Amino acid sequence: MATKRYLQRIAKAYPEIEQSGRWKPKIPKANEIDVEHYVQRIREAFPEFQNAGYKRIDDFGDHLMFLLNDRYIFRFVIGNKTEDIIKLLREQAVLERLKGTVGIPVPNYTYLPKTPDFAGYEMIPGICLSPAHFRNLSEENRADAAVALGKFLSTVHTFPVEQAIELGVEEGRPRSPRGVERRFYRHASNLDPEVRRVCKRWLNDIQTRPDYTPTFTHSDVWYQHIYHDPKSGRITGIIDWGDIRLMDPAYDVAGMWAYGEAFVDSVLANYPRTDSSIKSRALYHYKSTVVSGLVYPRQRGRDISRQLLSDNFDL
Repeated sequence: MATKRYLQRIAKAYPEIEQSGRWKPKIPKANEIDVEHYVQRIREAFPEFQNAGYKRIDDFGDHLMFLLNDRYIFRFVIGNKTEDIIKLLREQAVLERLKGTVGIPVPNYTYLPKTPDFAGYEMIPGICLSPAHFRNLSEENRADAAVALGKFLSTVHTFPVEQAIELGVEEGRPRSPRGVERRFYRHASNLDPEVRRVCKRWLNDIQTRPDYTPTFTHSDVWYQHIYHDPKSGRITGIIDWGDIRLMDPAYDVAGMWAYGEAFVDSVLANYPRTDSSIKSRALYHYKSTVVSGLVYPRQRGRDISRQLLSDNFDL
């Protein structure tokens, strides 16, 4: 019901979206690799970018990203996928509520066109805090990162569930042990013997899905979305809020395992909402996500999961 009310508000705010059996935006389809098409749409909506330099920086399956003047990020939904447009609008609404309250910078969408299938914000500076970059941090920087992330997660997880529902945030479902196992064994023959061996051990560790109280979560706090300044070693922002859900709060702690158990402990020491099982639940989500990622359809996802597995064979 909350989602229906949210869609109705979207329809009122954006006449381009109407209800006719299902929600369909009246937005022209475009070749997803036609960069000029997307840049032209930005320029038409925001003339100040008429002579801006640009480049396509990435795509993540459900959207394309462009960098203009080495400073501004624009995200486009691919095609006419209404559910992805809704995700982008929902992300903007939630971030508007969160900005300035979570202790770490988040995207601030200030470029909002008349059509809702794209939006822009000033780029979060820095680069992603990969496990390799994390290993190069000083002990002081690691301690500072643990404090920042612990407080960040604690604040995010206190966002009122009622407000989240009103904004259209829906309840998610963690991966089930049976589902992860089925998916893995369908593709296990394509994996290296050592990878298969570790995955089978991990599968034995996640036979029971943990219980939890649904909480507002980012739902994708993995290193790809944690940015830091490589010179100062400080965290500069958390990006990509498109997967926000009402989930197990441990799901947001799962990505911390990529940096090792000691860092997980440090983060949780700065997370006052900690319950007795959050660490073990986070490890469950970490293992199930990595094993699932090894057979992910896209090569990038498989490569990331393979690296995470090889870094943590001993878990």
